[in-house]
Amino acid sequence: MKFGVCSFSGHAIHRGKGRILVRPNGATFLLSKKKCRSHLQMGMNPKKISWTLASRIIRKKAVAFKSSSVTVPKVAKSVRAFVGLSLSDLKSKMESSTGEAPAKSGSVRFTKRDKIRSIAKK
Repeated sequence: MKFGVCSFSGHAIHRGKGRILVRPNGATFLLSKKKCRSHLQMGMNPKKISWTLASRIIRKKAVAFKSSSVTVPKVAKSVRAFVGLSLSDLKSKMESSTGEAPAKSGSVRFTKRDKIRSIAKK
């Protein structure tokens, strides 16, 4: 039965063990033992102390977070015919449309440079 995690060392604290340290600014720390409390009060960095979990993560001796990957089955795509249109007709239309480039309309398209030039002329 895991109750919490030590704020300094990162180790598990079981129910009924450990202490909660409350600072005057309202910050609370759940600490597993007196060793952790004294190190925290002295302002020591847990990353620089070899027995803490933060130090082990930096030295790549421990994994930071265990992630479980969920495998999702891939859905197979199927091309179906529409009502009133056979599958062979649909495939032939799809093949013919992919080969052609979409025709641009006859409207004038300005680029950003053209807009700046037209504003500068005014």
